[in-house]
Amino acid sequence: MKNKNNFLDFVPVRNSKVDFYENDSGVVTIVIKRDSVFYKILRPIFKIPENTFVSLDDIGSFVWKEIDGKKSIYDISIKIQNKLSEKAEPLIPRLIGFFVILNKNGLVMFS
Repeated sequence: MKNKNNFLDFVPVRNSKVDFYENDSGVVTIVIKRDSVFYKILRPIFKIPENTFVSLDDIGSFVWKEIDGKKSIYDISIKIQNKLSEKAEPLIPRLIGFFVILNKNGLVMFS
């Protein structure tokens, strides 16, 4: 049976275990901690860093700061459209792709 949920109605929630910071120009950097038992065993062998840092672009940073556990993906898309207009086009496919990546990497969940 086909899933009738509309992805734009999902409400993204940040993973509380993921840290991030914002620099002076508003760019968000996500800090992904590699502290599972798996990484603790492999870290010395393969010289895996304890943390991975992912710097987002302007649009990704804007989206990340809008994730508050209350706004739906549709609500966030409207805010992006109002602020960034043409720069964000094609908006919906890019936004959905971004959230799919965030979700697959455990950075956000949906409610």
